Amino acid sequence: MDPSSTNLVDEKDCSDEELQNLTWSEKGRFIQSDPVTCARHFDHSFQSCTTNFILSDLHPVRNVTDWFSRIEFQQRESPHVHMMIWCDNAPNLNDNSNEEICKYIDQFITCSIQNSDASLTILVKLLQHKHSRAWKKRCRFGFPKPPMQQTIIFHPLDDQVTLKGKHKLN
Repeated sequence: MDPSSTNLVDEKDCSDEELQNLTWSEKGRFIQSDPVTCARHFDHSFQSCTTNFILSDLHPVRNVTDWFSRIEFQQRESPHVHMMIWCDNAPNLNDNSNEEICKYIDQFITCSIQNSDASLTILVKLLQHKHSRAWKKRCRFGFPKPPMQQTIIFHPLDDQVTLKGKHKLN
């Protein structure tokens, strides 16, 4: 086995094939047993994707002029990224119509599940919003929300709308 591709799991060498064949529970146990390495791997993968794809000369989302990201960890300790990017010649709320902005957004961002794979369905259920103990028969964030058929631009509410009125809009 090539030492540069050696993978240690439970202090024994594993091939890439053996790693691919681990069960979900085995993978979860390894992630929990070494969260620092997993977080570093996630960060490395994200930085590599950002540098070699998003910011590359390919310009998959146009020419990026600036970006900001934040990595967060959810209850199951799995990391995810919130990212904002600024692109050359992107429409803005002051100069463009909602329709123009939606058309621009729809070129790059989509949301759909077109696969009837059972494992994918289970995975999506794990990613759905859950209620906390403070939940009182109605989610204060207005979830669950139905999927939207099209992109919609929401504008800030008037200062005249009361806090109680804002919750009714959910």
